[in-house]
Amino acid sequence: MEIFIGNIPSNTTVIDLKRFFKAFDKNAVFEVKRLKGKSDVVTFGLVIIQSERLANKAIKRLHMKKLNGKPVVVREFTHRAGGNDRRQLGWRNKLWLGEERRQTDRRDSRKQQEKNFDSYAA
Repeated sequence: MEIFIGNIPSNTTVIDLKRFFKAFDKNAVFEVKRLKGKSDVVTFGLVIIQSERLANKAIKRLHMKKLNGKPVVVREFTHRAGGNDRRQLGWRNKLWLGEERRQTDRRDSRKQQEKNFDSYAA
């Protein structure tokens, strides 16, 4: 199971994560990722623990514990599609490939009504 560790300080290393999880699994795989946004850098950690039972126990015990003096969020990692998701860093700089609101059927139906108009009933 993959575990997400959020709200970690920017100076956190893989060794710090290993110490933080030392009681749960010695064979776990650790990663520290840094994503650069427009104005800041987001730092988070990923831990892969093979045993789901140990992973759930780690999530329950380590959630909101301090790592390098800062309380961290520990939860199961969920994969998200990159696309044009507003939760993604730099989403405003990406092109929108979806349909524009001005080109929807709603406005097209009004134009059709105007074309079919003959005259006012007397």
